[in-house]
Amino acid sequence: MDSVLTCMVSDRLGPGELLQDFGRNLSSLFSASLGIAVREYARAIDLAFQALSCQEGASVLISPLAPDSYREVLEASSFSAVYCDVDPSDGTLDVAAAVRIMQEQTIDAVVSTAPLGITPDLAPILEQGVPVIEDVSHCLGATRNDMPAGGAGRVVVLSLEPDDIITTGGGAAVIARGPKERAALKQALETASSSSLLPDMNAALGIAQLKELPRYLARRSEIAERFSGQVMRSHRHRGLVSPATEGAAGFLYPVLLNSSVKDVIAYAKKNDIEVIPAFEDAILAAVEKSSDSQTDGLTNERFPSAYGLYLRCVLFPLYPSLTNREVEHIGKVLSTLP
Repeated sequence: MDSVLTCMVSDRLGPGELLQDFGRNLSSLFSASLGIAVREYARAIDLAFQALSCQEGASVLISPLAPDSYREVLEASSFSAVYCDVDPSDGTLDVAAAVRIMQEQTIDAVVSTAPLGITPDLAPILEQGVPVIEDVSHCLGATRNDMPAGGAGRVVVLSLEPDDIITTGGGAAVIARGPKERAALKQALETASSSSLLPDMNAALGIAQLKELPRYLARRSEIAERFSGQVMRSHRHRGLVSPATEGAAGFLYPVLLNSSVKDVIAYAKKNDIEVIPAFEDAILAAVEKSSDSQTDGLTNERFPSAYGLYLRCVLFPLYPSLTNREVEHIGKVLSTLP
């Protein structure tokens, strides 16, 4: 609040010095060469593809559980989506399947997302020499095999919405990690309208959030550990993040259900807890709602792991601002889920 109020008093609310400072902080966090924040997540995704110099007709390997904003950008840019199933334990790309696809056909870019807060091991994909856009919106701060989230992709995307690991009150960032990507991103930004950039007021909040990131992550990990123990007591459902989960940063708390999603959401709501389907904003959900699954090839038979998570996974609150009393209450609900 102090950071935002100071910015408001200065009368410099639009994109300016604080936005540049926030971009430099992001670049430093990811050992990158250029970072910029914009007002819209889809705009950041579009800039990420421009940073890779993807041309019309480019083939992009992506998960059906990636945010639907990616599908919208792919279609608007006339890129071709090549879908790959996921690891059923964490919702990230099935690395072995992804490698097989890349060996069988030309892939120009790979999109890696971590929808349940667990960063994947991208080493086998990187060995194929295909550039990766690494979306760390839900796994910021995680590490897998000594590789931090955002350390593998040539371009990094970070959503900054209110329920993300860090927030600027809205918007997203794109970070170019190499000189070629930096040059391409700078060129794309030269034609961007200033109204598409994140205002200084929001950037001020982002700067303050980055300073608190270690504390936020520690608190999320502590809460996730308590939730994990409570879910185990139910003997019916499985928490997908536990203290032993490598690469987990703690976005929201994912639970894989063995009962009705509708019943669990209703039970949680009755106890004043907001629980949401884990993939309600995913590509697969959007395609299902539009009844175009056959056209897109996103069928249960082709992507059984993605469908399994889509149909059975829900997210419980996991915010560092939760009080111990709230954590205890949510834990009791987790241990008594229908």
